[in-house]
Amino acid sequence: MVQDRVFPRCCSLCGEIGPHEDPCPDCVRSLDALLHGTACPRCAAPLMVTAGEVAPTAVGFSLTPCVACLSHPPPFDRVVAPWSFAPPLSGLIHRMKYRRDLAAAAALGRLLAREVNARRGATPPPGAVIGVPLSRRRLLYRGFNHAAELAAIVRRSLGLGTVRGVRIDRRHTPPQAKAESVAERLANVDGAFTIRRWPPDIREVAIVDDVLTTGATASAMAGALRDRGVERIEVWCCARTPLS
Repeated sequence: MVQDRVFPRCCSLCGEIGPHEDPCPDCVRSLDALLHGTACPRCAAPLMVTAGEVAPTAVGFSLTPCVACLSHPPPFDRVVAPWSFAPPLSGLIHRMKYRRDLAAAAALGRLLAREVNARRGATPPPGAVIGVPLSRRRLLYRGFNHAAELAAIVRRSLGLGTVRGVRIDRRHTPPQAKAESVAERLANVDGAFTIRRWPPDIREVAIVDDVLTTGATASAMAGALRDRGVERIEVWCCARTPLS
C-alpha cells in the first residue's frame, strides 16, 4: 500500500520497520513465553498443576476455580489476563501508561483483543466494553486515560461499537501501588465508583485495564455495576502480576 511506503509501520517492541502489524510477528511469538499455562477461570491467577491433576484447557484455563475464588467469589465472572507482567510486555505497558505512548496503547489493545477472541468460544461479546475510569484529578495530571484508550482499540479490533449513555465517576484515592497489602488495596477503592448513568438494556459488560494485581479495583467497579443490574461482568487486562 502507498500509505505503508510513505508512513512505514514500526514495531513498538523491537523497532523493526516493515509492512507488518504492530507488534511484528517475531515479537508476538516472543510474547508467547509470557502466556500463562493453567489459570483460574474466575480470576486468572496462575495455578500449579502437578502430574495426575486436570490438564490445562486449550485456552489456558483450568476447569475449577482457585481456592480463593471458591471461598470468596469476586463480583466479576471471569478475568482474561493472558500474560505475566514481565519484560518486554511490562515495558510496553509503562510506555503507554506513563509516557502517553498511543502507539503502545494501540499495539497492546490489538494483542488483548486477539487473546479475548481466542478465549471467547461460542460466548457472544458483551454489550459494553469500558475502560476503568480515572478520577478527575488523576486524569488532569496524566492527560489521558490509558484504560479508555485500550478499551477503544479492543472494541474496534473486535468490531464492537461504543455504548452511549454511560457515565461512571471515580472518587480520587491514593495510587494502588502505594498500598502495602491486599486489605489496604480493597479499603482504598471501597465505594470509589459511582454509576451516574447506565443504559438499562446493557446486562453484560467487559471492564478493560492494563494490569490486574489483587483485583481490588476491578472488584470495586464490578460491585458498582452489579448494583445497577449488570448480570455478567468480565475483566480484560493485558497482564497479571505474580501472586506473592
